Amino acid sequence: MRKGVWLMMGWLVLGWSAWVYAEGVDQTAGLYRVKPNASTLKAGSEGKASFSILLKAGAKVHPQAPFQCAVSSSAGLSVSKAKLGHKDKEIKEKMVHVPVGVVAKGVGQQHVQMGCSFYICTKDICVRKEASVKIPVRVAAP
Repeated sequence: MRKGVWLMMGWLVLGWSAWVYAEGVDQTAGLYRVKPNASTLKAGSEGKASFSILLKAGAKVHPQAPFQCAVSSSAGLSVSKAKLGHKDKEIKEKMVHVPVGVVAKGVGQQHVQMGCSFYICTKDICVRKEASVKIPVRVAAP
């Protein structure tokens, strides 16, 4: 009888330690990667600045969970929207593309900054993630 009690206690301690360990582990590590897409524009022209969320097999950006990005830019660009949501993203196979319209005002190296919040999900988990993305935009003279 005592052997059974000790065995049960051992399993409980082992299970509890695995749970505590899992709390500090990023369960989405390796499921996705955020990639800024560099672009080039001529001063005075309109274009797009974008980034992509590249997904591994079995992962997705949840289509109904909150998706939002705050957008800003360096002085040589102006952005068409200060905030992006679900309707602004483009879902492609194994990738979510997030573009924003820009107008090039000054020449030289510029950038668009996006701070985004979204959910990465698999069949087993769904975790809120945040990403800060700096998208380089080179603006050439007209």
